[in-house]
Amino acid sequence: MTPDQQLTPKGVQLMEHWHDLPRRDGERLPFWQDVSASALLPIMDRAWILEYVAPDQMIVKYMGSRVVTFAGQDTTGQDFVRTRIAPENRPYMLALYRIVYDTACGARLTRLLTRSGQNNKIMTTTFFPLNSTSEGSWMLLGMSEIETTSAVPDTAGQADFFSSQLREPQFVDLGFGTPSDTALAERLSPLRP
Repeated sequence: MTPDQQLTPKGVQLMEHWHDLPRRDGERLPFWQDVSASALLPIMDRAWILEYVAPDQMIVKYMGSRVVTFAGQDTTGQDFVRTRIAPENRPYMLALYRIVYDTACGARLTRLLTRSGQNNKIMTTTFFPLNSTSEGSWMLLGMSEIETTSAVPDTAGQADFFSSQLREPQFVDLGFGTPSDTALAERLSPLRP
């Protein structure tokens, strides 16, 4: 599948912004330190940035205002893995984040936030890798969106990241020869809760 078939319209917009970010000579990924706020302005309210800190933390560096609203709180400066992901899902999610960085691809995750038969909410998260000048660190630039099957949208404080109702990720080829979804999913399957 092509990226525009895999991604939501906002996800495509995020990917386009990612492609437009400046690159240092010989680097395929942009460095976080070279990203200006003005480059992300059109998507800033929906965007988030996580930084990998060894051995197993993903520190929230930025949360857009819409992300804060549907998450129910601002967790900037906190470890996203420990504050928002269930313990049984943490190894899987850390491995997924690492695959995205190591293979220089993007990813789209879809998660059902509520049980079937209720006001069903679906969260779609799209993210892309960034380099960092900090030793041993790397980052992800992402965007999360919630849609509801209800006639009345309700997104405030409803992002239950602890939900285990996670669908298989779809990987987005950014032009660097990303392995197939099947090959990447096989790398993740031993960690699936």
